[in-house]
Amino acid sequence: MFDSLKRSFGGEKPVSSEYSTLMSHLSETKAEISDLNSSINYVTDPILLNQLIFQLKAAEMRYRYWFCLARDMEISADNDI
Repeated sequence: MFDSLKRSFGGEKPVSSEYSTLMSHLSETKAEISDLNSSINYVTDPILLNQLIFQLKAAEMRYRYWFCLARDMEISADNDI
């Protein structure tokens, strides 16, 4: 997986399909977290509020997972130079 990473001269971030996929997952999950946070502010039904809180926690866990993968991929690319 990390063999496909390529680094350009000048110290830019790794460019690969896996890395760009991770970055898109990160941005989508960040948008989802933002939407859920704003939805929580307007909900009055306790059952719906609980559901939104569970969804928010799941999205936060996903964001942490994608972030760790992207960070590890960058670190691995630094070691491949």
